Amino acid sequence: ILHLLGEEGPSTEHPAKFIRFIYNRIILENAHVRAAAVSALGKFGAKVESLRPSIITLLTRSQLDEDDEVRDRATFCLSLLRKGSEESKHVLLDPLPIKPHLLLRSLEMYKLRPTPGALTFDSLPIVEDTTPIAPAQNDENVGLENGTAIPAGDEETKTELPQNYAEELLKIPEFADLGQLFRSVPPKHLTESETEYLVRCTKHIFPHHIVFQFDVTNTINDQLLTDVEVVMDETESGDWELFPSIP
Repeated sequence: ILHLLGEEGPSTEHPAKFIRFIYNRIILENAHVRAAAVSALGKFGAKVESLRPSIITLLTRSQLDEDDEVRDRATFCLSLLRKGSEESKHVLLDPLPIKPHLLLRSLEMYKLRPTPGALTFDSLPIVEDTTPIAPAQNDENVGLENGTAIPAGDEETKTELPQNYAEELLKIPEFADLGQLFRSVPPKHLTESETEYLVRCTKHIFPHHIVFQFDVTNTINDQLLTDVEVVMDETESGDWELFPSIP
């Protein structure tokens, strides 16, 4: 509701009527609701210039909130509203071109291998919102995540599995000369879940190279895989040249 009020309220005939209701949420509600109310007030201040001084006063009080998320949002909105520029309004009103949690991962990857020039959204590596995709399911294994069979109801095992392979890839010295990582494609399972071993492939795309990462996982407890090697068929590679593999 607060998000809807922040989007539509400023364009109504009497936007000032909503301010008391929104600010009451900052006084009476829990931290999550208070943070949403601060963001809604920021949008009113950006869109309705006549209400901006009053909203700046209310947001200033929110800087003393006990919750750090509320304080951070209030400080952020105040900084932009006091500037009063059109660019500041766009920051408050326009949605981010990337989801916040993906932006965080993208920035972490950028720090591992930054590019010259100003930091912009175009210069950040693309990070996809990967949701584990399982092959054919059976009664014993309900899904696969990062190449490991996950027994039904074993949620703790699922959350402990590694996810950010792209960040680890950029730390490998052999890939230092490949340049900026453009994107990492969600992993694709190459085997069925009933097989003795599971194989999945993740593609990491660079400006002039594509790195294929193969993860092989054994599914039988009393059997150990050793000296595993992946051989790619390059007969249909066209203009692509196959570089040596890295174990």
